[in-house]
Amino acid sequence: MSWSERTVVRDGVRLVCRDWGAAVSLPGTGHDLHLERAGALHALISGFLDGIDRRGRQAGPAEGTG
Repeated sequence: MSWSERTVVRDGVRLVCRDWGAAVSLPGTGHDLHLERAGALHALISGFLDGIDRRGRQAGPAEGTG
């Protein structure tokens, strides 16, 4: 079975969004908060990562050079 996973790490906080759910890992705790796919926080994380993906594609390698 094929599934997708997107991860972003910022200031030690790791957000992972998968087809079947999401996880938030906080530094120094040793614990992950696992979220079901249907949950509101999963939708929020998925939307956040989608926004990062879109900004990366829109920026392109030549942004700010002209």
